Amino acid sequence: MGLQPFYGTGGRCIPRSHRRHLNWESPKEVFELLHERPPLRLDLLAELLRELLEERALTIFGDGTQTRDYVYVADVADATFRAATRALPAAGKLDVRAYNVGTGVGTSVTRLAELLSRAAGREPILEHAPRRPGEQQDSVVNVSKAARELDWRPAVSLEAGLAR
Repeated sequence: MGLQPFYGTGGRCIPRSHRRHLNWESPKEVFELLHERPPLRLDLLAELLRELLEERALTIFGDGTQTRDYVYVADVADATFRAATRALPAAGKLDVRAYNVGTGVGTSVTRLAELLSRAAGREPILEHAPRRPGEQQDSVVNVSKAARELDWRPAVSLEAGLAR
């Protein structure tokens, strides 16, 4: 198993076995990564932020209805801490020790672009491009197991996270 860039890491490499969190972002970290070095293939949030920094129209691939589950990085840290400090269930089925960490709320690409624009003090200017081949339409996780077994729920909404 080799190291490959992982979504949400700005092109940094981590082992495939450690890839458990979905779309976790810290706006400050993404801005720092963009100024540090541009990754070869940016994730959606980073691409939109780059376009905002360059004062360009925000590119929406497809119709913009695709949804993603964005979770604030401090919420990811909290869920990880809770999982690391509790006794794990006995090894069994593949997913018995796995927890979904997200918000359980889907945010469309168009809505994300609008929220980012407003957080940057700009009116959203959106430009549509052809849909990317193979792009998943919806990606939202069910966090009920983490809520039940870890007493964990996300505390920071997307809007509040972008305001920080």
